[in-house]
Amino acid sequence: MRPISCACIMLVLAGTAAQARLFGPDALYEGIKGKFIDEAPKRSAVSAGASASTTASRGITAAAALGDVWDGVPNAKLEAYLNGIVDKLQKNWPGEKRQIKVTLTADSSYRASAWPDGTLRIARGVLRDADTEDEIAALLGHEVGHVLLNHFARTEIDEARSRTISNAASAATTGIVLSNTTVTKSGGQAQLAVKNQASVQQDVQRTQLIKSALDQAAEILLNSPWRREQEDEADLLAIDLAYRAGYSANAIKPVLQRTKSAEVKTKSKLEELQKQYQASLEEQIKSGNISNIQRGLVDTLSSAVLAKASDVKEYLTRTHPNIDDRIKDTDAYIAREYELADIHRTQKEELVALQAAADIKAVLDNYDKADEAMLKLGAEEPGAALMLATDSAKGPTSSHPYPLQALSRAQSQSGNARLALANMERAAASPVASYKTILSLASLNQQAGKFAEAETDIHKAGDRFGSAEVTYPALIQLYKIQGDMKKVDETYALCRQVKSNELVAQCRASAGKEECEDSTAFACKAKGAAGDVSGAFSAIGKSLGTSLFSR
Repeated sequence: MRPISCACIMLVLAGTAAQARLFGPDALYEGIKGKFIDEAPKRSAVSAGASASTTASRGITAAAALGDVWDGVPNAKLEAYLNGIVDKLQKNWPGEKRQIKVTLTADSSYRASAWPDGTLRIARGVLRDADTEDEIAALLGHEVGHVLLNHFARTEIDEARSRTISNAASAATTGIVLSNTTVTKSGGQAQLAVKNQASVQQDVQRTQLIKSALDQAAEILLNSPWRREQEDEADLLAIDLAYRAGYSANAIKPVLQRTKSAEVKTKSKLEELQKQYQASLEEQIKSGNISNIQRGLVDTLSSAVLAKASDVKEYLTRTHPNIDDRIKDTDAYIAREYELADIHRTQKEELVALQAAADIKAVLDNYDKADEAMLKLGAEEPGAALMLATDSAKGPTSSHPYPLQALSRAQSQSGNARLALANMERAAASPVASYKTILSLASLNQQAGKFAEAETDIHKAGDRFGSAEVTYPALIQLYKIQGDMKKVDETYALCRQVKSNELVAQCRASAGKEECEDSTAFACKAKGAAGDVSGAFSAIGKSLGTSLFSR
């Protein structure tokens, strides 16, 4: 997910003029004499000045990295390897150095991201798919470029942060709502509202599993804040930094090609998961596991963060890059600035040795098993999933949150709620557990009738995410389930102070105060007393879906 960089046809074709661009007449490299890195520090200084004035005018402080939807991979050897590459890249930067740290996530896709505090996140799938260290250096060099060039000084960063918080809040609240479908509150103890406890839990957890995968796919596609020019700058700086660090100048090409392939797969996956999620919800409704009120709330939360296929296509067309154009631009820049020998030199020995090392291979193999277990769960094969997940959480990964989460989900689907809760507790206790894993623990505690523990988990998830705001809708829903209307109102009041229409709308939906808030109309009072607000929820959902993707 990259902002669109417009490309010109290379002038090596005799008599062929450069094609006009959608967003400007020239490629970035065409306006630069010599290598981009030589003038990049000046651009960085200009961006830094804009950042200071913009931040002061908004009255905000520099944003830290918000929590990832993926668990981390706690392996010192792998992180040392990745941070060593970044150190090599930054060593040759002629401008002011930055504190940059790389963390590895359990994500099996091919991507990396940068945050204002200098945090870089790189997906585990990169280590699996990359053929050379040069390729990893080019990918990290692109993200390092965003940090060194101070690309965080824009309103779009705030908008991306707002989307991330809104999406995370929706995921948190949906988990609480779906968990509540399996219990009723009676004498302080949670009891099943239906006869077949194991069957209902498995059905609802299957829906939650699909929703979790859907959130991850949406997060990949919909939260990139970069403008087209900034992506061009990061591409060119990645080439120059990689070359000066001893890597191939051409390593950016496989990065862009793999990124293109990964985006196509993610878009297709997002559309398919949406269909599965809606079908799963309909099944829960038909079986009576989800009431009309719960259905309305889930619809609202889903509409707040998920676009229809056409919305996704429109959003990506407006804000994301045409990677084919970026490949053409970088090819032309490399051909102009680098010799053939510079293009074909590669470094692969250290990466190959790392991938083949017994201790690293055991870790990566176990994560692959956890991936397979998740797929088996989605295919409704709990037995096979349990075998794979059990193996994934052994040996060097026995304390890693992602394999433990896979094991917990498989145990839950197999009807062992006690072990599922115990292993999710172990997963959530890891310092690299994602906020989503901690929220999964909150859902399991709620299902077990442990409301105090669930509340504590939600607060911990907010701390891990980096924003208490993200917890408000889920907390409101949890308090409402317990009948604690005082806490509902107090949390709702806090939420209304947040400058995010999407988040406030979620809080209103959770509190059941849609459209009727502050109204004295008899219909509103009656609707509030009855709790039947599904019609209002559906309308708000459509409104939220429209506003989110009109940026």
